[in-house]
Amino acid sequence: MARVRILVIRDYSGPTRQLEQYLSLYHDVVGVESKNDALRILQRQHFDIVIMRVNQYERSAQFFIHTIKTKPSLQDVSLICFCAHGGRRTATEDHTIAQHCLAAGADTYTVCDCSIHFP
Repeated sequence: MARVRILVIRDYSGPTRQLEQYLSLYHDVVGVESKNDALRILQRQHFDIVIMRVNQYERSAQFFIHTIKTKPSLQDVSLICFCAHGGRRTATEDHTIAQHCLAAGADTYTVCDCSIHFP
């Protein structure tokens, strides 16, 4: 089975780094620190999937998603967004964040419990 190429946008996030380490056991994973770094590397290299964490008040996430999904050369890249549920937001707030990401073009959105640690 071919290994999937995954770009993980860390955004200085502990949970994202854990995810990156776990995925690298099974796939070719590249981590970048910001959405701007991701856009630069996506212009030079092919990735099958982009994974990014989305924060509650972050408008740049929707802009980034829209940018990826409207560039013809990147439209085949699957974009997975997640928010790390830390108990401070309500389910309604998580649902609203998900709706914004999906409306911008994300392929999927999930809420993760960051108290779970990868092996």
